[in-house]
Amino acid sequence: MTTSVVFLTVFLFVVLDSFILGSSQDVERYMLLYESGAAKIYNKGYYAKKEDEPLYEGISNYEKLIMDIEKTGYNAAPRARFSGILAGKNENMPVTILAIDPEKEKNVLYNHKFVKKGEFVQNGRFDIVIGQKLAGDLEVNVGDNVQFTTQIEIKESDSKIRRIDHQINFRIGGIINTPNVNVNTEMGFTALDVMQDERGMMLYGHITEICLRDKRADEYGLVLITEKTAYIQDKLKSILPDSLMIAGWEEEAKDYIALAAVMRMAMWVTLPIFLILGLLGISNTMSIAVKQRTREIGMLRSMGMYNTEIIRLFLYESGLIGIIGTAIGLALGLLITTYMVYVGIDITSSLEQAGVDFAVRKAYIIRSAWNFKTCMGISIVIPVFCAFSAFLPSRKAVKTEITQSVSMDSI
Repeated sequence: MTTSVVFLTVFLFVVLDSFILGSSQDVERYMLLYESGAAKIYNKGYYAKKEDEPLYEGISNYEKLIMDIEKTGYNAAPRARFSGILAGKNENMPVTILAIDPEKEKNVLYNHKFVKKGEFVQNGRFDIVIGQKLAGDLEVNVGDNVQFTTQIEIKESDSKIRRIDHQINFRIGGIINTPNVNVNTEMGFTALDVMQDERGMMLYGHITEICLRDKRADEYGLVLITEKTAYIQDKLKSILPDSLMIAGWEEEAKDYIALAAVMRMAMWVTLPIFLILGLLGISNTMSIAVKQRTREIGMLRSMGMYNTEIIRLFLYESGLIGIIGTAIGLALGLLITTYMVYVGIDITSSLEQAGVDFAVRKAYIIRSAWNFKTCMGISIVIPVFCAFSAFLPSRKAVKTEITQSVSMDSI
């Protein structure tokens, strides 16, 4: 009984703690893996008004720059970003399209791993890959034709901005369903090479951004030390021209980070309350266990055992129970956490059936995160607490008159 209470407390605490930590890291994880990478390189002129997506303020001659960046230990993915209206069979939806180099994109971000129908972006094709939610809203499927309407801004030689209404006909080449709802609902991907001339977006060798990640980064990790904005700036300062700048992923998600902080605070308030309730349960169970053995304590005292020896015996026994219960709870908790970290729970279909729509980024796949400091802490705190939980009741028991304690029935 006592071991079960200890096990349950440790097991639930480890699982809940890792889940809360994983939930608090959702914004970081899904920005890193599916939207921005660890950081982006922009033209300073573009960044100053990037909400307007001024293509004429893009990055030129980017091929050599990317080669130089990759020599420093980072993967780099060039992109051109533009927005407009995508027309399906019966519906029109606002969409942001990213023109990408498919192979370099796969080295930085993981959207290609979530293709549900068709295939990911292929060079040389006027195909577009869109999210499953967006495809449903547009009532389109792989192979259907869609029309993208936008406005291209061109900077004339006299510095005046000329706006050109433009249309591009795309074929739906693939449908993806990533854990990032922002990607699924309002973004599309197409090949960078077909967007260069008048048939595309008239990029003529320009891009709007370069996404970066350390070559050692993986799908399950968060930002590495070498991916901090200050570190990247220092590492690349010798190869970046003055006209370019580096923005960390935090700059891309300020609003969402603020919202996540509020949610994280609310969840962290509940965890200590749960731990206190668990410790009270352990203390109460230990107290009952000692009281039930008052008769045995009296018999040991009548046989000549000292009070301190009896108390020490109960401390050892309670500590051992705490160690065994903690070990079992920790082992099963880490087993569940391992599954939640590397696989997670996909709640996509449940949310779709419930008709839930998100106004903010939120994971379709619920994942936990490792928190080894908590595991180490609780593996020490719980056995020690178990041991000392038996101190007061055992101390009280040894002060009972021997004749009275021996004659007592078990409680």
